[in-house]
Amino acid sequence: MYEEGFFGRLLDATLAEVDAVATVVPPLSSDSPFRFHITAAAAMFAMERGMEAMGLPREEALERMRAMGERYYLGMPRIAGFVVRRKLFSKGYQRSLAAYAQASSGRRPEEGDWLFSIEPGDGKTKPLVMDFTRCGIKALSERLGRPNLCAPMCSLDFAMAKSFGYSMARTGTLGTGKA
Repeated sequence: MYEEGFFGRLLDATLAEVDAVATVVPPLSSDSPFRFHITAAAAMFAMERGMEAMGLPREEALERMRAMGERYYLGMPRIAGFVVRRKLFSKGYQRSLAAYAQASSGRRPEEGDWLFSIEPGDGKTKPLVMDFTRCGIKALSERLGRPNLCAPMCSLDFAMAKSFGYSMARTGTLGTGKA
């Protein structure tokens, strides 16, 4: 799938796009649980633009982007999954998510943050339920004029859940318009 020298060229092309993408990344507050997500999305979007600059057709670039993200998550050490699971299902973290969710209802859409509600769970007998009505990654992809970039990012949530050792169900995503 990757010819000789592909990743070197991809790195150069991605770095050339980073500044353009970074100018539209919304600043998230220091208490945002989504700072990693928006940063990772911005890197993936810069990579997609870099692939396009390399002459790859958009659909091929999106598929390569998705495949690289999936390999990243599925290649993580098991201990990382254990740590993430412990954090995700801890009462303290879920309280901070609930507080952030409550505060998110007062944010303006142009801020590019997430708007969501949460029903805490224990990860065993009661699932953690999060219902998103606005997504920062979708807002970022729209700001970049590439709304189709959000759906591949949404699909990575399943690889992430698998790698971290928990199951995930979804009724739809804002990125595909089926929420």
